[in-house]
Amino acid sequence: MRLRWSVVVVTAVAAVGVRAQMPTTTSVPAAGGPIVITALGHASVQIEQGAKVVIVDPVSAQTDLSRAKRADLILVTDIHPDHFDPAAVARYLKHNFRAELVSSEQVVEQVAEALNDEVILRNRVHAVVGSSPESSASLTVGGIGLHIRRISHGSGRHAEIQNLAQVVTLGGWKILHIGDSDAGEAEFKRLDFKKEKLDVAFIPFWYLTDDKGVTLVKRYVRPRIVVAMHIPPGELEQRTAEIRARFPDAVIFTQPFETKTFQ
Repeated sequence: MRLRWSVVVVTAVAAVGVRAQMPTTTSVPAAGGPIVITALGHASVQIEQGAKVVIVDPVSAQTDLSRAKRADLILVTDIHPDHFDPAAVARYLKHNFRAELVSSEQVVEQVAEALNDEVILRNRVHAVVGSSPESSASLTVGGIGLHIRRISHGSGRHAEIQNLAQVVTLGGWKILHIGDSDAGEAEFKRLDFKKEKLDVAFIPFWYLTDDKGVTLVKRYVRPRIVVAMHIPPGELEQRTAEIRARFPDAVIFTQPFETKTFQ
């Protein structure tokens, strides 16, 4: 797949964005009440139904996290600073006694240092995926279903990064977030996400604009709703046109506070 930066590019989730961008909210009707997905910036999203709140990849440099809700569940896809802020995760865990973290061994190791609290670490921090490329886990946290698997972050210096593909189940809806994946066909074939019968999938834009990536999404993911991620602000117009040519109904957030309702 294309796209590997040596510097962090601050983006919205499929949106124009700046630091401390204001959230953009999308309501999704589902059994048990609407699911609300809020784009917090870059790959960070807030997923909620009723009193349950999941936040994926909270990073203070990407958005004003004081505007986000109190998370019951925190998920982190990898240890790079555009996806992972150990201090922010530690604050969530310290200030909300309900909050739990589920992530990789690499993430948990750094959170342990930032947290410095053995009680929280023992009871509310869960390392469920490790060094094996085929690591996986299925669990339920506070009534929220999770199916988590390793998915490649790339080769070379990225090969050892424990990047996670996470399926969150809320209200009967299945929502996939694949982080900063750079997996190819062999891995997508093995993971075969289409078996999950996904409702929503957050997909990095390079899979949506490259012919090989498009084939992988259509063959092995097949969500009802595609949400594009990681679009650099300066490339929004170009990438939107490329994505629309391949996925006409894809969700592409273009401005803060933009709201879309799925029926």
